[in-house]
Amino acid sequence: MKQLVTIMKALADPTRIKILQMLKVRELCVCEIHAALHLAQPTISKHLRILEVAGLVDKRKEAQFVNYFLAFLPAKSHVATILEEVGVWAGESAETKELLKGLEHIDRYEISKQRRKQ
Repeated sequence: MKQLVTIMKALADPTRIKILQMLKVRELCVCEIHAALHLAQPTISKHLRILEVAGLVDKRKEAQFVNYFLAFLPAKSHVATILEEVGVWAGESAETKELLKGLEHIDRYEISKQRRKQ
């Protein structure tokens, strides 16, 4: 029961649902999520931590980046079913479609290059 409540709380925030939708497309680092959502990096990190505690995302370090990705869930699990339904609802919104389309133009190396120039 505790796992269910943790997962439902994680899914109770629109920003976390957007992050999950973006991670369906590809692995992302915090700077890429920041560029897509225009939120402060500490805020994004907090959301990612909640998703990680719920077992929905995982991370791996690659050079200077920490890549976040959807955690593996067995296809027949209750969590996979819930995420699939949430994805269908979220994927129908124009806001989500626009957000995912914008991911095509976000590149972590370009973001890093711009930050070094500042």
